[in-house]
Amino acid sequence: MPNDFSTELLDARPSNDDLEKVAFDALETYTVAASKGELSTAASALRVRLAALNQRTEREAEREKRDELLASADPCEPETWSPELANFIRRYTDNILLRLDQTRKLHVKDEVIQ
Repeated sequence: MPNDFSTELLDARPSNDDLEKVAFDALETYTVAASKGELSTAASALRVRLAALNQRTEREAEREKRDELLASADPCEPETWSPELANFIRRYTDNILLRLDQTRKLHVKDEVIQ
């Protein structure tokens, strides 16, 4: 059985469904390889499964942290925002303002050209 598993797939930020499929497929490969005595392939498949499960667990922890940040913040009262949330909102609004400015500059250039 060729060893075609790679954790490079996990660097592309796959969907949760993709992670679930990778973990399931790796478990099947591990089971087959272990039963045939192909320890190298079995170990590789197990490594991929553990990496997929670890990434899913990390995502769940990130999601819980975001939910906690949002639950404790009142959108109308910035003093209730955590420093992380305030920083995110600042960067987000700065980016919106930058895009607005770029759009206005494009419209001015279009008017000058016409």
